[in-house]
Amino acid sequence: MRGASRAAEQLGDLSGVMYLGPGLESALIRSSDTGVYWFPSFARELVPSDTRDPEAIVAHYSPRMDATFRAVTSRTEELRCDELADRDPLPRWSEGVVTLLGDAAHPLLPHTGQGAAQAIVDAVALGQALDEGPNVEDTLRSYERERRPKTAVLLAQGRWTARVMRMTNPIACALREAAIRLAPARPLIRTYARLNRRGQRALTPLRWRTSIAMKGHVPVPAPRIVDAQ
Repeated sequence: MRGASRAAEQLGDLSGVMYLGPGLESALIRSSDTGVYWFPSFARELVPSDTRDPEAIVAHYSPRMDATFRAVTSRTEELRCDELADRDPLPRWSEGVVTLLGDAAHPLLPHTGQGAAQAIVDAVALGQALDEGPNVEDTLRSYERERRPKTAVLLAQGRWTARVMRMTNPIACALREAAIRLAPARPLIRTYARLNRRGQRALTPLRWRTSIAMKGHVPVPAPRIVDAQ
């Protein structure tokens, strides 16, 4: 599920807030001076079986979340609900002079944050391959050899991240949350910033609060403020 609201003042001076709990991963992300992009991602078994209506699902979970989450989601202007899915790597992408790219070739879970980006990379790689010679079928094979292994790695990464983020086992959740509390967050954020700068993507300083949602998905009052500067 994902939505957009004009409630950025609810974040204060933060760029975002992230929530983790048994079977739950959610975040509020500042998208502009006034806007917030937000999403909750639930394990399938936690969503009421008799509804796929996004407003009903938000109403079901909002009382268990904190005041910031409720304030942002209550002012939502756009809302949609999707079932997340990917696909095992295809043995080939091309047939004759026809090939695939983007989600048609390698649908990825959003946990990688690479869906649209990898479609762009595919297009660049395909264009470069077609510049290499006049035989289209050979150049498409070259394009596949370049891109298929890399996208397969991202597919596996997305599945692993989804399992970790939406696990429901109480012991596994406790271990995950202990690891998050103990991890040196600032160096990790700085590493992420450096990697994105190498990709020529401008980053503004980030300040995040991470709430660990435990029993009943109620955030524990032990937020962490992380500054990327």
